Amino acid sequence: YLLAKMDREEILAGFAQRSIWITLAGFLAIVMSAVGLSLLRQRQQLQNRRHLEQLVEARTLELRQQSSHALRALIDNLPHLAWMKDREGRLLAINRLFAERLGRAPEAMIGKTAHELWPPEIAERYLNSDAQVLTTLRQVTFEEPLGSDPKSLYETFKAPILDDSGEVLGTVHTVAGTAAQIVLM
Repeated sequence: YLLAKMDREEILAGFAQRSIWITLAGFLAIVMSAVGLSLLRQRQQLQNRRHLEQLVEARTLELRQQSSHALRALIDNLPHLAWMKDREGRLLAINRLFAERLGRAPEAMIGKTAHELWPPEIAERYLNSDAQVLTTLRQVTFEEPLGSDPKSLYETFKAPILDDSGEVLGTVHTVAGTAAQIVLM
């Protein structure tokens, strides 16, 4: 009997309110699920990217080490004195033959400049000939003293080291013998 007395509008009004709240709650649940899935996907992509970056970094390091070992093998097996410098004149590599000739370990010379290794007049001579190579971007052969003995003259071959775009990275140097020995050959 009480149900019969309830007004139809009262029933529909309560139903309409509840259905709006239920619809809003469902919509909110869908939006929250979509946001959660999107955040989860972004997190997975970020983890994948970090993993790929780590793989690339590890492979790059491996290739650099292989390249370094190959360069070391090449430079140490040359029958001539050989070394490489960067643009600022710091030694990047020096072969064992040259280091032994100077009575030093190759590792002790890496990163050093001419002024740190030689008397000032010899260092300046080396820097001037290096500057000529860096300026002209050409291979040049010089008669220069070797080490701290300004009276000894050696035929020193110098060439620029260029990257793929032609930018100067440094210089490469070799000495085959004294100038007098080379003239006699």
